[in-house]
Amino acid sequence: MRKRAAFWYRKSAEHGYALAQLALVLLYWGDGEAHDDRQALTWMRKAAEQGNADAQTNLGVMYDMGAGVAQDAEKAVFWYRKAAEQGEASAQYLLGRKYRAGEGGLPQSDAEAALWHEKAAEQGNAGAQYSLGTMFAEGRGVPRNDTKAAFWMQNSAEQGDAFAQFDLARMYEKGRGIPQSDEEAARWYEKAATQEYAPARLALEKLREKGVELPRDIVHKETVMPDSASSLAPSDEPAIGSATMEENGDIVLDLRAMVEDFGIIGGAQLRYKPGEPGYADVLQHLGGLKPGESRHVPPWLDKGGK
Repeated sequence: MRKRAAFWYRKSAEHGYALAQLALVLLYWGDGEAHDDRQALTWMRKAAEQGNADAQTNLGVMYDMGAGVAQDAEKAVFWYRKAAEQGEASAQYLLGRKYRAGEGGLPQSDAEAALWHEKAAEQGNAGAQYSLGTMFAEGRGVPRNDTKAAFWMQNSAEQGDAFAQFDLARMYEKGRGIPQSDEEAARWYEKAATQEYAPARLALEKLREKGVELPRDIVHKETVMPDSASSLAPSDEPAIGSATMEENGDIVLDLRAMVEDFGIIGGAQLRYKPGEPGYADVLQHLGGLKPGESRHVPPWLDKGGK
């Protein structure tokens, strides 16, 4: 059946039907006997060149990550922009990240980042909503506006983003941009904690210690730290981001910069390749990491333990 499907997909693809070309990509990327990275890339590029926004976005990701092609941030930006200008939300978010970092031949521009993140956020992209929330919280690329920060953070949190859930809880706890409510703070901390976000568990414990009466559906739940907590620094400071080791050994850090007394963040992505300066130090700081494994990044402490 699969061979017959591949036959007809190819017939249609060769006649220039972009959806058939994408179907071939999925077929060749599968785990079966038809798996062929080279063929998948060929048909992905054909669909992208015909203007299919999904293919353009995915081709951009492939160049961004060096998946099946030589890593090339400028080509990634080229394809992200093609898709973003067609209104593809994921591409808009990814293009915004490139502007925020000043990568792929783009000038660093918080204003451009905010523009593209807002386009994606309005379409419901959770990552863009979170990023836009942090930008309003910090006044980066947009005028600082705590109310808008809370609005976008809540939109992202409601889609299950653990970082957004944690930061929204901090906003409720501090009453920044949203009415102060320890009960709502506890609810959002709990949502983040159930996703094994260790700082949220610590925050819940602090609320208990303050004598805050937690909601009944939370009060009896344990706040035992997950196994990965051993990677946290000897401090109750929140993690500053997440780390993932890719199959090729690269360590990718998605870092967060806390705003004093607020919990809202800015962000940056750093990549360390085996053998590069700093790789061993990062690996040691994380307490070790295996390919495919992710964990939270504890704060870097100075020699005084601060």
